[in-house]
Amino acid sequence: MAAAGLTNRQGADRLFLAEGSVKNCWSSRLHKLNAQSRVEAIAIARARGIID
Repeated sequence: MAAAGLTNRQGADRLFLAEGSVKNCWSSRLHKLNAQSRVEAIAIARARGIID
């Protein structure tokens, strides 16, 4: 959803989650991909074929 430009709040609303849950998920993704930002994480995921 971040690749589509959604905010934490918008993603949380679409998934019926708390905004904090989405923030925690992003923190985990950044750590796993060794990325410093969402933009970098999305670029890495695209380069690795994780997302289109």
